Amino acid sequence: MPSIKDQNVVDAIAKAYCHNGYVKSRALQAGGYSVNYSERVGLELFSNVQLKAAIVKEKAKQRAKIEVTEQYLIDKFIKAMEELPIGHVNSIRAAENLGKHIDFFKADNKSRIDKPLDLTEAERAELKRMAKAATAIKLRRSG
Repeated sequence: MPSIKDQNVVDAIAKAYCHNGYVKSRALQAGGYSVNYSERVGLELFSNVQLKAAIVKEKAKQRAKIEVTEQYLIDKFIKAMEELPIGHVNSIRAAENLGKHIDFFKADNKSRIDKPLDLTEAERAELKRMAKAATAIKLRRSG
């Protein structure tokens, strides 16, 4: 059985985790753990400090590779909303997933953006419209 103390195992798990859609059990299997272990006990390994650091490092590599900025994220969000009907679920999910992938959101859904973005009035109005549409969708789903 692989050991979480082995840096090669930690790196393999972190890389697999960041490249497989953030599925912990599959990442553990890529690191050499059995299916049974990875789906039951192994998930606790993600609280390991070494593994957390390796995941942060891997996410930073990904961000640097694709050169995503806050403005890029907003541009993609606006483009998706313009191409699909107002409030279309896929456009909202795409923007949210992109934001999660590049780690712009904390677990409590607060943005990690340090400084205000330089937006035109038209962009601000479009973001406001999209936020209202997203809220309407959530209200419809909750009944």
